[in-house]
Order: sequence, then structure tokens, then C-alpha cells
Amino acid sequence: MKEPSFWYTSTATASLRLSVLKVLSALFRFAGIVKKAFTRTRAVDKTVICIGNLTVGGAGKTPVTLSIARYFKGRGKKVAIISRGYKGRLKGPLLVDPTIHTARDVGDEPLLLSLSCTTWISANRYKGAKAAIKKGAEIILLDDGLQHSTLKQDLKICVIDARRGFGNRKVMPAGPLREPLEKGLGRVDAFIVVGNAEGHRLSFDEIKKPLLQAAISINKDDWAVLKNKRLVAFAGIANPEKFFETLRLENFDVQHTIPFPDHHFYTTEDLETLQQTAKEHCADLVTTQKDRVRLPKALQKGIHQLRIQLDYEEPPLFRRLLNPFDKRDKDE
Repeated sequence: MKEPSFWYTSTATASLRLSVLKVLSALFRFAGIVKKAFTRTRAVDKTVICIGNLTVGGAGKTPVTLSIARYFKGRGKKVAIISRGYKGRLKGPLLVDPTIHTARDVGDEPLLLSLSCTTWISANRYKGAKAAIKKGAEIILLDDGLQHSTLKQDLKICVIDARRGFGNRKVMPAGPLREPLEKGLGRVDAFIVVGNAEGHRLSFDEIKKPLLQAAISINKDDWAVLKNKRLVAFAGIANPEKFFETLRLENFDVQHTIPFPDHHFYTTEDLETLQQTAKEHCADLVTTQKDRVRLPKALQKGIHQLRIQLDYEEPPLFRRLLNPFDKRDKDE
């Protein structure tokens, strides 16, 4: 789904569209209430930390999840990430093996996460957690599970894109919210704002829970490889322009940009077109790490990727948020 521009604008045209979509938003909220009423929430005997969004679209959830996984792995914990495997054909519970599975099998995000941490896909998060614990997991990280209630969560973390915040604060399809904002703010335990939040400080005044800020930084090896090259950039993520802007802010020589739909599975024909465009600009192709895992392995050669990580503004706050769960497990 391509995000409507009026989710982040306040023009007269947007207002007219919003009035038409209010009824659909009400139906969306009602469907969520009904689903939750018929969903059984169960607990497991290990710590469960959920990393998700109150809005649809990319906000930086994947690098946040990996940063939390690194923290606990650094403390000697066995960590498992559970993802629903969006866009993948397999339902699980299944342990993702990046040497044999493809993005079409398990989805692009689980495949990317599996390169750094033990990752499972499971449409039912409780069953996925039980399978991971049976294999020795001590910390369960739910990738994108704020709106899923099959598994009891010990810590709920909401990731926010600093540039776009909560958009027009309307529930889908009138806006980008997955649930009413007040309800979401009330049940989340902590928030992580990814990007420069200065221009949006007022948008987050109502948040009374722990609020951490993090900036995206580029992998130094990738930066060194790309810094002197002419580039044609392409991306099939929720907000491709965010990736293109990152390249420009790093002063890379971007000659041309090509957006694709979110979670797009690239074909041989796509690559032929991209390679022809790069040839016309005497440039190399570059994409996101998430996009690269969606390329057929035989076609990945010669396609540069830009890997990213998070740098927390106040690392002690990040450690303070997670440390109680590490200690609790040790006490148990």
C-alpha cells in the first residue's frame, strides 16, 4: 500500500478526503476491538519485549530491534526475535535460516534480522515464542507486535519517525494510525524517536512515558566504498524518499533515484531496467539492506547496500530501560 500524501498534510483537499474516510476509520477501529475480544492472550516464562509502531510504514523498527538484541546478547543472553513473516509464503513457527530461506519464503524483515540474530516467523506470536524457548531462548523480542495480543508482553516499545510523528493523527484509512492515539499512548511503556526530532518536539509533548532519541548512522565500511562513486539509488520501502535523503545528507553523488512499492519483490526485468539506468548515468546501483535481501541471490552481485545502525543520544537511558529485565531473569 502506498501512503496517501494527505496523511501528512492539512490542505483543503485533504480535509475533504478525511471527511469521506471517517466512516471507514470507525469500521477499522471496530474491527480491531472485535478481533481483540476474541483473541486469547497467553504468557510464557521468559521476558517478552515488543517493538512496534502506532502508525503504518517505516519508522526505524528494524534497527531498534537489532540494537535491543545486541544489548542482551552482550549480557550473555540467548535472544530470539519473533516476526509474523509479512509477505512470506511460510507461516511457521519456523526458525529462519538465511542460507536456505528467501524473502519470498519468510518475508524481507525476518530474513534481514536473521543475519544478526536468531529469528523465527510465526503468525501466532505465542506459538512462535514457545518454539523459540524450547530451543533455549531467554529473551523474546516481538518484531511489530503492538497490535497483536496472543502473547503477554513485559515491555512495550513504540518507535516513532521523528520527521513524520503521528501524521494527521487519524486512524486508517483517514490517517496512518493503527489505533486511536490516546489509547496507544496509554498502553505503551516507552518510546524511541528515530531521527532529528527538534522540529517535532511539540508533537511529543503528550508523551509522559520514557522517551529515548536515536539517530541513524551509516556503516563505516559501506560509507568508504560509496563515498567516491556516482550512484543510482533504488528502494522499495514504506518511505523510499527517506533513504534517498539519507544518501544526499551524507553527500553521496546521487545521480538518479527510483522508488518501488513497499516490500517489492524484484524481478530479472526490474534489474535489467535498473542496470540500464545506471549505465546511462555512468553510476553504480545502491539500495537498502532490506531491499537487497529481496533481490534474487544470483542478481545481488554488483548491487551496493547501505547498512545502518542506531546511535542513542543518551545510552545510559537505553540501558536503564532494559537492565531491569536482564536482572529479573538472573534473579529467577
